[in-house]
Amino acid sequence: MKAYNNYEVYIIDRETRENILALAEPAKKSDLIGLKGKGWNFNWSDISRSAEIVYKITLGENLQGLIAFFEDPDKQAIHAINAEVAPYNLGSKSQGYVVGPTLFALVAKHSIDRGWGGYVFLEAKTRLIPYYTEKLGARLTMPPKGMSLDEDQANALVDRYIVKEAIKC
Repeated sequence: MKAYNNYEVYIIDRETRENILALAEPAKKSDLIGLKGKGWNFNWSDISRSAEIVYKITLGENLQGLIAFFEDPDKQAIHAINAEVAPYNLGSKSQGYVVGPTLFALVAKHSIDRGWGGYVFLEAKTRLIPYYTEKLGARLTMPPKGMSLDEDQANALVDRYIVKEAIKC
């Protein structure tokens, strides 16, 4: 079994626009059970079965977002298969936190650490393509919905949102 790092990361307070220090770490199966019944859009227990790893971002005891991915050694890239922010962080009018870019910074960091230059592939919902283009710098590389991050976008995300590897969780 591979070891995955824990990180101190920034999420952004929507109201004050300040950086808030949060924790990113691999999710446990128990973290994912029952989220759909609590307003999350996806069944993360099912998603975790097809992912190599699911990372969670927490602020205190509160789950802020999740991202699932697997490594693609043949393409030397990470394939992000699903990402979701907590229901209370959803949408530009929420009173919560901006978490989405931090989720993708985590997979970009993993790609960099593997020596793959930060390359990340994802398939976006059509309505999210403009968001991923604007906020992440992702490019539509496999139309109609296939997108990717290259070295420049990955490094920009990591520099902005990943603070450091966390020693203790």
